[in-house]
This record gives sequence, structure tokens and C-alpha cells, in this order.
Amino acid sequence: MPSPETAPPITQQPPPPPLEPVHTLPIPVPDNEDPLRLALSMVESLRAENDLYQVNFNKLRNAHEQLQETLAGVARERDDAVNQRRAMEDARAELKISHKMQLDEKVREIDDLKATLGDGRRDEEILRQRLFREWDEGARKRTRALEDDCQGYRQALLALRREHEMLKVGMEQQASLHAADLEQIKVIQDQETREFQEKMVALQENLLAVADTERLRAFQRENAEMQVRCRNLVAENEEIRALKEAALLECASLDRTASRRLADADSAARELAHEADELRGRLKLAEADADAATRALEVCREERDKAAREAEAARVAGEEAAHKFMVDLEEARIAGLKERQQLEGALAGAKQRVRELEGSLKIAESRLAEARAQSATADRDHVDRLKAAVQDERGKRDAVEDQKREVEKKLAMLERAAAEKETKDASVIKELRIELSHLQSSHATALDNMTSLQREVRELRGTNDRLEGAAKEARVIDEERKRRLAEVEEEVENGKREEEGLRRKILALESTIQSLEKESALSAREEDKLQHEWTRERAELLQQVAALRGDNDTLADKLSGVVTTFEKHHALYKSKYAELKKRWKVASVQCEALHVERDALAREVAECATRVREREVEQERNRTRFLALLQDHVAV
Repeated sequence: MPSPETAPPITQQPPPPPLEPVHTLPIPVPDNEDPLRLALSMVESLRAENDLYQVNFNKLRNAHEQLQETLAGVARERDDAVNQRRAMEDARAELKISHKMQLDEKVREIDDLKATLGDGRRDEEILRQRLFREWDEGARKRTRALEDDCQGYRQALLALRREHEMLKVGMEQQASLHAADLEQIKVIQDQETREFQEKMVALQENLLAVADTERLRAFQRENAEMQVRCRNLVAENEEIRALKEAALLECASLDRTASRRLADADSAARELAHEADELRGRLKLAEADADAATRALEVCREERDKAAREAEAARVAGEEAAHKFMVDLEEARIAGLKERQQLEGALAGAKQRVRELEGSLKIAESRLAEARAQSATADRDHVDRLKAAVQDERGKRDAVEDQKREVEKKLAMLERAAAEKETKDASVIKELRIELSHLQSSHATALDNMTSLQREVRELRGTNDRLEGAAKEARVIDEERKRRLAEVEEEVENGKREEEGLRRKILALESTIQSLEKESALSAREEDKLQHEWTRERAELLQQVAALRGDNDTLADKLSGVVTTFEKHHALYKSKYAELKKRWKVASVQCEALHVERDALAREVAECATRVREREVEQERNRTRFLALLQDHVAV
């Protein structure tokens, strides 16, 4: 908004241009004049008059527009002046209010300073008492809390010590019981080991007695004689030989595989501790038994070719052997149950020894599992082969019986022609019967040896199973005791950690008490320091009061200067307001003059319009007269 000094002056608009006078002259109409010329002259005069009216009308319209613009400018200037006046009044009121607020604030500050200076000593005493009371209450609360914590920590420490002693006594008892159990288990296992070694030696002697090479040679010679005498069975013998060779190759491959695995197991077992030697001896004996059983089974397969007609007796012997094996198995199971009960009572504390033998037992278990799997596979293969051999022998027996019947028929037909050979045939038959009886006896002996070997193998297998069960139970007991010992050790460690934590807390409490004593001494020194600082701050406050008094005087001087400035501004505002008022009055007078001029112009425009209408009426009359004259002229 422009200030009063910079307000634009009211411009005086120039007066409208004067209008051209219009003289309306009557058109003479002489009688002797040519009517056409008369009409043309009338048209020219009317056209000139019309142009003059048009010029005057344009001048009046321009003057009217200028007057309207001037009136709008005067109205804007008047509105600007009114707005400036209102703004100056608002600024004056705001300035007055702000000065009054500053004055009131300074008065309040002076009153507050006076009240503060009057109550300084009393506030100082109240502040000192309040500080001392707060410090005393806080120190007492902290002391009581620390004493309660110390008492609780002492009780917890005593309880932990008692629990630690009880756990220590229990652990010593468990250790003594564990040592006694281990000693008992060691004695029992040594006794069982000696028994197993004696059994293995006896079995090895029996196997060596069975594997008699001289008897095998005798059987081979008898087999050769039988092959010479039974040339009609060459094809069948070839098939049986092929089967035999395949079985031998398979057994050889199995033996090589078993030997290779056992060699690997032996090489791995050499790295074990001294306690694994006994298990290695057992495994070696089991390997020897398996080899002997394999050799015995090979002998049985060789004798099977010779004992074609005695398959039924072998079957009966096999059934008897199976029955005997079941009986032996039941006895072994009962004995195993008894031994298991003894071992369960004896292996209650096998923790230390099992921990030492754990690595060796794992390797031995793997080897035993392999040997057991091999033995089971070999047994199954041997049983299957034996069954197949029995079936083959039955078929062969039937074939031999058929052939025998055919031979008997041939002999009956040739009986009369070969009467001289009866004696020779009788002697041959007698020899064959003798050989057959020898073969039957050797076959029965081999079956008995095989049955005894199988029974011994089963006994060894049962013993292995019992040992494995005992080892598993010992491992379970060992794991349980390990777990319990770990729990006890963990509890002991927890007790130690808690005891250490309590010690640290007690040390922390002692350090806290010392720090509190130091804080008490420091608080006394701080109280003296606060007293000194309070004195110093009081002096500083007095200085500040003096400075504030000087500032108050300065502010009073400034306030007087502000009042003077305000009065000057107020006087200036009044002068500007008076000037604006004068200008407004001049503008009002000019507006009134413009209104009068506008009214005069309006009247002139109305008069001009009246004259124009009259002129138009007159022109209409002249045009009518002209047309009438023109029609008359045309008629003439």
C-alpha cells in the first residue's frame, strides 16, 4: 500500500473537445429549378449534415468515456487513501499495545528482582536444609538396601556351600561304587575269556581230527574205482563235476573275500590297545572254525557224488541233526538267559572299562558283524546246496533205480546166456555192497562231523550274540553313567560359578560400601563447597541486581525515547492524515464537478439526440417530397 507521501496526485482530466455547430437550413425549392437537381442538392446537403452529426456524436462518446475513466481513477485513489488511513490506525494501535506490554514486563521484572533481593537469605537457608535432608534420606536408603543385599548373599553362599559339600560326598560315593563294579566286571570277563579260549582250543582239536587227509585219499581212490565201474553215468558225473567246480570256485571266492576282509580287519585290529588282543584271538578262532567248516562241507560235497543211493539216509540224518540242533539251541538259549542275568548283575558298574574299550569294541563289533554275516551266508548257502544235493540225489537215485530195473531186465534176458558169469557178478555185487557200506559209514561220519561243526558254530554265534548283548547293555549303562556324571559335574560347575558370582557380588558390595564412605566424605566436602559457592553466587546475584537496576534505568531512558519517537510518529501521522483529508476533499470537489460536467454532457447528448430525431423527421419529410417529385417527374 503506498504511503501518504508517495500517493499519486489526482490528475485533472482535459475538457472534452467542442462540438461542431450544426445549422439546419431549409432547402429552397424554386419552381423553375429542375426537380432532379433539386433532389441531388438536397441529398448532398443531407449527407453533409449527417456527416457532421456523426463527427459530433463520436466526440461526445469519446468525452463520455474519458469522464468515466476519470471517475474510476478518482474512486480508486479515494479507496487507496481510505486503506492507507486504516493501515496507519492499525499500526498505531499495535505499536501502542507493544510498548505498553514492554513497559508492564519491565515493571514486573523490577518487582521480581526486589522480591528476590528481599528473600535471598531465607531461600538460602531453605535450600541448604532441603539439600541436606535429601542427601541424608538417599544415603540411609542406599545403606539399608546394601545391608539387605549382603544378608541375602551370605545366606545364599552358605546354602551353596552346604549343597557343594553334599554333592562332593555323593560324587565320592559314586566313584567308589563305580570302581568296585569295574573290578567285579573285570574278574567276570577274565573268567569268561578263559572259558571261551578253552572251548576254542577244544573245537580246533576236533576240527583237526575231522580233517584227516588219509581218509580223504581213500575216499578219492574209492571214487575212482566207482567211476571205472559206472561208466554209463559219465554224463551225469560230468554235470555233477561242473556243479562241483562252480561250487568250489564260489567257495574259493568266498574264502578269498573272507580272507581279504579278515586280513583288513586284522591290520586294523593291530592298532588297537592291549585289551583288544583277546577279541582278536576269538575272531581268529572263529575264522579257523569257518575254514574247517568249509573244508568239511567240501568233503561232504565230494562224498555226495559217491552216496547217490543213500540220500534217504542222509535226509533222515539231517532231520535228526536238525532236531538235535533245535534241542541244543534251546539249551544254549536257556544258558544264554542265565548268563545274561549274571551279566546284568555284574555289568552294573562297567563304565570305566567300557569307556577304555569303546574304540576296540566298535571295531570288533564291525568284524563280528561281518563274520556273523559271512557265517550266516555260508550256512544258508550250505543248507541250500545240501537241499539241492538231496533233491539231486533223489533224482539220481530214481534214475539209478530205473537203470537198475533196465539192467535187471537185461540180466534176466541174458541170464540163460550168461550163466557162467553169475559167480563173477555175485562177487562184483558183493564188493559193491561192501564199498557201499563203507561209503555209508563215511557219509554218516561226515554228517555227524558236519552236525557237530554246525552246532559249535551256532554255539559260537550264540556266544557272540550274548557278548554283543552284554556289550550293548554295558554301553547303555556306560552312557547312563556318563550322563549322570556329566549332570553331576555340570551341577558342581554351576555351584562353583554361583559361588564365584557370590564372591564377586560380595567384593562388589564391599567396594560399594567403601565407595559410599568415600561419597560421604565427598558429600561433606561438597557441602562446604556448596556453602562457599552459595556465598559466591549470592555476591554474583547482588551484582546482577545492580546490573539489572542499571539496565532498568537504561530501559526507562529507552522507553522515554520510544515514547518521544511515538509522539513524533503520531504527529507525522496526524499531519499526513490532515493532508489526505484535504486531498480527499479536493477529490470530492473534483468528483462533484465531474458529476456536474457529466450531467451537462448528458443534457447536451439528449438535446443532440432530440435534434437528430427532429432532423430525421425532417429528412423523412424531404425524402417523401423527393419521392413524390420523382414520381411526378417520371410520370411527366
